[in-house]
Amino acid sequence: MNAYKLSIQISAVTAIGGGIVGFLMAYAVTLGGLPKPLRSVLITFSGVASNFAGVPLAFAFVATLGRVGFGTTLPKEVFNINIYEAGFSLYTFIGLALTY
Repeated sequence: MNAYKLSIQISAVTAIGGGIVGFLMAYAVTLGGLPKPLRSVLITFSGVASNFAGVPLAFAFVATLGRVGFGTTLPKEVFNINIYEAGFSLYTFIGLALTY
């Protein structure tokens, strides 16, 4: 039952969060007066992101935010900031929601 509950919670949070972010991005592109170079970058990113899902996306997050990922080792080596010591993990609710 806990697995189902967590799955429903993650689905709800990511669906609502993705809907809000997607709406704001679409609004910025169509009506928000976004500068043309930035609008082109945003549209290109959206096209690439829409085709980047499943196993490649999961690998990208593990390679970036995993224990020895680029996004965790760089701040640790340069700024002496370890997000895992602060309590972050890809396998917690926050980590999974970020990934989805």
